[in-house]
Formats: sequence, C-alpha cells, structure tokens
Amino acid sequence: MNVQPRRTLALSFSKMKGEMILIKKEEQILKTHDHRKIYKDIYQIKPGKTIIQQLPELKYVSQRMTTSYNMNWDGRPEPIDERWLAWKVVNQIKQFTRNQLEYKFKLMPPEIIWHEEKDNKWLVDQMMVVADCVTDDIYEWALNRVIKNLRVSDLPTITFVKSTPILCAQRLHDASRDKNNFNERNFLMKSLRKAFVVTFSCLFLLMGCVEENNQVIQESKGEIISYESESTLRLETLEDLIRISDNIVIGIVTDEVQYSGSTLKFTFTVNNELKGNVDAKSIDVYEYYGDLEKGKEYILFLEFWEDELYPRPVYTSYNKGSLIEVNRNTLLGGETYVGNKTKDEMIEYIKSSKEVSVFSEKEDAVIEKAKDLAQLISISDHILHIVPKEVIHENMYVKTVGIEVLQKLKGSLNYEINSLNLPATIDLEKEYIVFLKENDGLGLATRDGSVVSKDNEALWQDILDEFVK
Repeated sequence: MNVQPRRTLALSFSKMKGEMILIKKEEQILKTHDHRKIYKDIYQIKPGKTIIQQLPELKYVSQRMTTSYNMNWDGRPEPIDERWLAWKVVNQIKQFTRNQLEYKFKLMPPEIIWHEEKDNKWLVDQMMVVADCVTDDIYEWALNRVIKNLRVSDLPTITFVKSTPILCAQRLHDASRDKNNFNERNFLMKSLRKAFVVTFSCLFLLMGCVEENNQVIQESKGEIISYESESTLRLETLEDLIRISDNIVIGIVTDEVQYSGSTLKFTFTVNNELKGNVDAKSIDVYEYYGDLEKGKEYILFLEFWEDELYPRPVYTSYNKGSLIEVNRNTLLGGETYVGNKTKDEMIEYIKSSKEVSVFSEKEDAVIEKAKDLAQLISISDHILHIVPKEVIHENMYVKTVGIEVLQKLKGSLNYEINSLNLPATIDLEKEYIVFLKENDGLGLATRDGSVVSKDNEALWQDILDEFVK
C-alpha cells in the first residue's frame, strides 16, 4: 500500500466513559486514505469486461437488515423498511481519525451482501469499508457516540468486520444508460454469473460504487446458482419471470451427481417446452442440495449459457421461488408466481403471455473444435505458455488455478494474469500452452483442443514452430 510511514499511536479506551484517550504521538503522518486509488483494480475497473481477481483483506462497518429495496435515481439499491445507521458509525470513525490521528480517509459507497429472500424482503449485510488503521477500540468509541447522539439505548445489529481475501468477479454497470432497461440488466447479471459458473463460493456484493453515475456490481458465486438477481431485476410477478427466462420447461429429474461443495448437477428430462428451444431430450440443471429431487416433475424457469469448460449448456433457475414442483395437476412452491393455478392453468397462462416471445440477447456460440492448428491460432486473442502453481477453487469440470506465465506467444495484455479457469484434468507444475479468447475476461478459445500439455511433444513443437517462422 502506497502510504507514508505511520504515525504511531498508543490508545487507551475507557468502557465506562466511552472516550478515547490519546496517550502518545510521533512525528510522521499518513497520507489521505482513498480506497478508490489504493485499490484501482477493484474500484476503478473499466466498463465492458468481467474481471476475476482476488479481493484483499478489508475492514467494514456492517449492519444486518431484513428489508425491501428500491432503486434510487442513480440505480443504487436503498433500504426502505429499516433505517441504515452503520454509515453514522463510519462518519464518527472518520471524524476521530481526522481529528485525533491526523489521518483522513475518503468515505466509500455502501456494499451489500445478499443472503436470502422471504416475503419480498431480503436478509442482507449492508456495509461500508473503512481505513486499515481502524481498530476495535475506535469502532466501539464511534458506536457509543452514535448511541449517545441518537439518544437510544442500543442500535440494530452493527458489527466491525475484518474480511479475509476472497476471489471475486467484477463488472462495471453504467446505471445512467440502462436504469429502465430490463434486458440489459438481465444481460449484466447473466454475464457475472457465467463468470462464476466455473468457480468459487459464497458471497454476493452489489456495490454502490457510483462515480459519474457508474455502479460496480460484484458477484462471487460458487456455486453456479444465484438466488440474488431477483432484487436487482425486480422479479415481482409471473410476467417478470416469464420475460427474463431463457427457457421454460416441464419435465422430470432423472439423475443427480455432485458438482461442487453444495451444488448438484441434475439431469432433467424435458417433456414439454413452454419457452425457448433446448434442442435436446435432456438438459443439465445446476441447483443447491435439496432444491430438486430425483424422480419428481417440475416446471422450471431457467437461464442458459454455454462455456468452453462445460460439455453441455448450463441451465439454472433464477431463484428458489421459481422452482415449481408438479404433483399431478397441483403445483407446489413458487407461491409468488403460481397463486392458485393448477398445472394446466399455468401452462395455458404461460403460452398466452406476450412475454413468452421476449428473448435475451444470445451470446456467441461455443466453438467445439478448430479444424486445424492454423484456425486455432487465428481465432485466439491470446496464446500463453503457462505453469499452474496452485489450485484456488475446483469443481467437477473446472480448476481455477494460480499461474506463472512463462511466455506470451500471441496477444498484448495490459494487465497481469494471475489466474485462469482451466479443465479439471490439468496438473500443477506442468507446462501448458493455452489458447484464449477475450470476451468478458479470458476464456478458452474452443471447447476441445485449447489446452495443450508439453507431454504432447509433437503438437507442442508444431505450436512453437508457428511462432518462430
């Protein structure tokens, strides 16, 4: 971190008086702390790309809330059922560091962790990042100041959080351009979720990093499934759900296998298509444990994408509320969208809806395999000679690995490559040549043939020869 030497400071905190006492100062002063400048790769990312990177250890003041959200004028979600008071604590911390430590930090916009939705309200942690120098004692002092100023005996559940480093996907969303554009927001969320189809675990952040009406949205999903997009896309009605779905199908779960820690890959036999065309008798649907059950019939409202690392297209539901079980002519679950409809009534409603003809923008189709080496080189934006050094995350099909780039054979990258998503079959400490395309981040150029091991001596030499000519 690019800061001047710290002013060393000894602090004593009186719990009884709730006052911070300055004991000792030394002569050196910290410069102004601005996370936007310190972590430019996080808070100043460029539009149009989905970036996967490791977030550093950060400190937050966090408030646990159960609330509905509305989008304000600049596209940022604002809680409407509970008062958000954590920012007041942050403001007190800012005053203390400025007045007592001669250490200024810039206020950051709120970040939100979306946990679960129930009855149109979300359980969330809404947070603000603070400077690294903030201690537990400073936080306690600020909390007590807010309690005193508001003349209350206590506050909502507000905590001081020290996060651990986490792998995250980021994409910049221009809220000024698409405030009212449902399909574009849909595309944005799908892009983020696709980035994480190959990865990680556990955290969703919708960051109100609004500068010049821009908003950063981060999603760290591990599991393919995301129940969180509903709040951003406002899926309040059955019409909303029909409109956003790539495919609506009726069928039976015929098989299941473990995909990753908490996610299963279900084989879903399609008996009836109400929207879209899956072009297959069965599809792979990825959901959490317990969301679907083998042998049962369901109506599924699905999003779809393809990725070179997966043998077949990937399907997953938009939220848990859109998983509707069929028991003869009775529908179970999905009360928000089903109402009192029977299976037959639901089918007829979907077929007659004008929203069934609305389709999302299709992504470029996956190239199965190049016809020859010359074509593979031609369609690749970047070709790298790498060594996988460590496994960051792993699932049934993919290893996210930290890499060492030994040589750049093609392409000019203006940023450092520290990790890649590669087939689960790759080995650490072995040399590979990888053929990559740049589209919402770096991905394999083809489903088959884009990762070449040095063990394949003949092909390896053929590739090198192409770049010696």
